[in-house]
Amino acid sequence: MNTIIRKLIKLPISVKYFIIFTNDILIILFSFWASFSLRLSYFYNPFNGSAIYREYLPYFFSEFFIYQKLFDIVLIYLLAPLIFIPISIYFGLGSVVIRFISYKGVASIVKSVFLYSLILGFIVHTLNIDGIPRSIVIINFFISCLVIIFSRYAMRFILRKSDFNLIFFNRSNSNRKAAIVGANQNGKNLVESMSYFENFNIYFFIDKDNKIIGRKIFDLPVLDLANLELIVQKEKITDIFLSISKGDQKFRKSVISSLSNVSVRVRSIPDLFDLSDNKIRFEDLQELDVNDLLERETVQLNSEQINKKLSNRIVLITGAGGSIGSELCRQIVLYQPKKIILFEQSEFYLYQIQNNIEKLINKLYLSKSINKKYLIEIVPVLGSVQDYKVLEKIFNLYNPEIVYHTAAYKHVPIVEKNISEGLKNNIFGSLNVALVSIKNNVQDFVLISTDKAVRPTNIMGASKRFAELILQSLSNEKKIIFSNELINLDNISNNTNFCIVRFGNVLGSSGSVVPLFKNQIKNGGPVTVTHPEVTRYFMSIDEAAKLVLQSTCINQDKQISEIFVLDMGDPVRIYDLAKKMIKYSGLTIKDHNYPDGDIEIKIIGLRSAEKLYEELLIGNNPLNTGHNKIFKARENFIEWKILKGKLSELANYINSNNTNEIYKILKNLVNGYNPKV
Repeated sequence: MNTIIRKLIKLPISVKYFIIFTNDILIILFSFWASFSLRLSYFYNPFNGSAIYREYLPYFFSEFFIYQKLFDIVLIYLLAPLIFIPISIYFGLGSVVIRFISYKGVASIVKSVFLYSLILGFIVHTLNIDGIPRSIVIINFFISCLVIIFSRYAMRFILRKSDFNLIFFNRSNSNRKAAIVGANQNGKNLVESMSYFENFNIYFFIDKDNKIIGRKIFDLPVLDLANLELIVQKEKITDIFLSISKGDQKFRKSVISSLSNVSVRVRSIPDLFDLSDNKIRFEDLQELDVNDLLERETVQLNSEQINKKLSNRIVLITGAGGSIGSELCRQIVLYQPKKIILFEQSEFYLYQIQNNIEKLINKLYLSKSINKKYLIEIVPVLGSVQDYKVLEKIFNLYNPEIVYHTAAYKHVPIVEKNISEGLKNNIFGSLNVALVSIKNNVQDFVLISTDKAVRPTNIMGASKRFAELILQSLSNEKKIIFSNELINLDNISNNTNFCIVRFGNVLGSSGSVVPLFKNQIKNGGPVTVTHPEVTRYFMSIDEAAKLVLQSTCINQDKQISEIFVLDMGDPVRIYDLAKKMIKYSGLTIKDHNYPDGDIEIKIIGLRSAEKLYEELLIGNNPLNTGHNKIFKARENFIEWKILKGKLSELANYINSNNTNEIYKILKNLVNGYNPKV
């Protein structure tokens, strides 16, 4: 029985719908017959003529009447499903399925059958079909409702019985033992849906609510969250499913922290808002969010301030498909800009972010989180920041008011081996976007920078610090003069408010160690760490994007390009991060103390130009901004008239591939850069 049910569940959705509609049609036909039988008080046979007509009418007429009556009834039997099917599709009866049926599903069934009965009654009355009492329609309505609802609940009962059989009677076949933290509706839905998977059984709910601790839900005991670590050890739990909203970060992190001393696989049940149909399935379970690996407080934003800045504005994001760029896009749409321009050089990433944003906007409209009255226009643009002419064309066409410049090459070893391309993109790409913004009177320009720009030891860091210097210099000029073979700005007024946001590593970004560690763990290890003492500042992509938006709203001196430094908290030892990720995957660390462990952590040595420690400030004089997570750094810069000459020299050396001279210019201009060449 259980095997059959599991096979039915795995059928294609179209086949499932066909089965449901066939079931409903048979019920409709049965109900119509039963209505006659109840009304006439005998076992009704529509194919038998009435003896009354045979007695009182001549043979020919009585036989004709019988056949005519039979034709009318057969017609109604044919019309009934033809009427019901489109109505049931409209009310979504095919999706009123079984394991998740609720009062809303029952209401859909009642509305569908009522409308069907109304239309059928109208047809019977209009055609004036003899032999069909009007009360038949009313009786048919009640019988159809009851039988369809009963069929749904009967199937639900069978599936649930199968659930419990799988959970409680086949445990000897299971090699995974799971518990759900959070005895809420999401957790309950998961119990109902995931029990069709062999070798995986849920044994407990774990919750902090004293009202339900000690009770049973779905015959699963509810245990005390305060004893979580002890429960995992004593009951040999292999898997924990977190049914805790991502909005309650503080509680989530306290639960995860309490599991730090045990090896248990932790996965998260997504919030209902993040699901397409508000139903939980086994395949919806998510690996532990990297945000949860950081013991950091949730960022508090001044949403009113950000809304005032972004609402009904035209916003352009360079590098829109990248880690930071894409998250900025997702955050910005929450504030309902007039237009969001996605500027990206990768066709695949551009398609991906466009599709992602369009889906998000539709979901926000449906949930009424944003006003559908004010439509957000999405403009995907394929292009490179190195191409000034493309930038000029796009800026002239769409007139962006706010620019977030995230496009950059940031993988340290790759940029180190591709110096010219790295500098073209990170330095001259930034110059192009800044100059075209000035020319088109962009109101706000935000450069996304990095802690690697502080006393850099590599080309990537030096190029990002050079980009900072460009913005600092431009910000100090009221009139901009610059010319080369492509750009000609002659005494252009500078009305753009420039700012720089500098922060450390972002968890889960393309250049982060997190995706690397995940793949290494998935493949059985080893997890590679460059040095046991290497530390980095980390924050989540979500947190970084929020603070970037908040930085845009901080009052600035237009004559100075502000450098905003984000509070990254305490630096994280990469070795400790690797250990956490292994443990939260439900695996053990293999070392000399535990030679039978699952995953080894291997030290491979520092990469070329890699630092042991990162810094966020060149000086030690950060200024307050009014936000506890954002600080100002006032750092020295170079006057524009000097810097633009150095830019011309650098461009020539890049074109001639004169690496030695490139190093000299970077060393002279970028504080702390001392390449070993």
